[in-house]
Amino acid sequence: ARLRLEPEPKLDAQLLGSAFAFAPASPLRAADYRRTLARLMLLDAFPSWRVALEASERDDDLDAVLRTTETRSWLAALRGLPFQTVYPALRNAGGRGVNIESVARWDAQKRRAALSVSAPIARDAAWRYRLWADGRNENWVVPSLAGFNLKRTEAGLDLLRAQGDWRWSARASVSARRFWNAPFPGGTAVGVRAAVDRDVLRRPEWRFTLAAHGESSLARFFGR
Repeated sequence: ARLRLEPEPKLDAQLLGSAFAFAPASPLRAADYRRTLARLMLLDAFPSWRVALEASERDDDLDAVLRTTETRSWLAALRGLPFQTVYPALRNAGGRGVNIESVARWDAQKRRAALSVSAPIARDAAWRYRLWADGRNENWVVPSLAGFNLKRTEAGLDLLRAQGDWRWSARASVSARRFWNAPFPGGTAVGVRAAVDRDVLRRPEWRFTLAAHGESSLARFFGR
């Protein structure tokens, strides 16, 4: 299959090349096609994209055509305004596949600020890391209790891997929480988690996919 890019994306050439699991002018296997889709999804460099298989204009072979849209309306950041929330974000910063996402909420009862930065590892679209932090200051009202305040901060690192029908992820995180006017214990927690996803059955003609998910986690809480 030959590869066509429409239009030419503003992305590092080595990084883009690593997303494709097949070589130009070589036979295109179904497994390589699925692996390519999984890597492009993990890369997350374009607001919208699709890979189409089209008859070549040169011979009887197929062309794999990557069509992308790289512009995203700034209105997406304002979709939460009715709820006093904005979502500033920057996708594919510097053409390196670096994504920056954030949340800011100024509701007096449930303030929140969150930030995440993700990028490919070693310019390989099959591997990605994400650094993130999330802080909340919320007032709660529970019928059996008087109103209480919760302050919670959390930060962590995610590692993600996409390989065709298999997808792996691992997370390490630390969090701290404090309560006022509530009988709940505050303290600090550290945790790790590993997860795996597998596409078990695919029927493209029915638009049907059966997937399996498994995960394991371990955490330790240090109360005050």
